[in-house]
Amino acid sequence: FTVLEEKRKAGNLGLSIALDIDETLAWTGGYWMEQMQVLFGNPEGLSVQDMFNKYKLCQHVPHWKDNPAACEWMNERRSCAETQKHLPVIDGAVECVNVLESQASIKVAVYLTVRPEVLAPGTAEWLASRGFPAAPVVARPADVGFEQVMWITYEN
Repeated sequence: FTVLEEKRKAGNLGLSIALDIDETLAWTGGYWMEQMQVLFGNPEGLSVQDMFNKYKLCQHVPHWKDNPAACEWMNERRSCAETQKHLPVIDGAVECVNVLESQASIKVAVYLTVRPEVLAPGTAEWLASRGFPAAPVVARPADVGFEQVMWITYEN
């Protein structure tokens, strides 16, 4: 994490935290599943929450993972700035992060996301517009595929 290393070397890292965005601050999976149910059906008749609990990711839902149109929709939306703008905030997330900063003096050092780098500026705008503290957004490098979710590593 170059961003964290620079802050540490400058002596201004202090007590801090790196926060994941999706399913920590944003209800991304729920939003996607709701959209997918409308567009591609819900043969199991599950609520969005039940479907999320069962499958976690849209690409794991059997009815969608075997549907070429659904797969194409997911692939297009992963890099779509417009789609990201509509993601709902998880209830209490803004308040919790602001309490960490104001009362516990734990600052957000960075926000982490598996979203591609091209979405980092829009993600920073999304965070700011919803009241999250300013911090750099560390996104998935362009040369790392979506399925390679273990790209975030720190080496001494």
